[in-house]
Amino acid sequence: MSSIVQQKVPAVQPAHWLAEVGAVLARATPDKVEQDIVLLSALGLAVQDGPEILQRACRLAIDLNHHLFDTLNHAVALDTESVLVTADEHYLVKARDVGRIMRLAEWSPPE
Repeated sequence: MSSIVQQKVPAVQPAHWLAEVGAVLARATPDKVEQDIVLLSALGLAVQDGPEILQRACRLAIDLNHHLFDTLNHAVALDTESVLVTADEHYLVKARDVGRIMRLAEWSPPE
């Protein structure tokens, strides 16, 4: 996370990213979710949300038989020629051949 905050690694998100993270935080840390949302929002991460992203995400969802929210993340990576770093092994296996995706455990920030 510090690599993103220090802008060593660019991070581009789909439009729903903060709601998705908020949903996880509301379950995991309900007593501090409101503070965390403010802090995450203050990062000012770039958002990619044009219709072409949704179109590509829908195609991925259909082709891979997977939930649209997950494919939205991947569509952003494909559209911006970046890499989706994921801990979702199930999606990784399905989407590996599409490209621009890697396991969180294999990623390390640049030095």
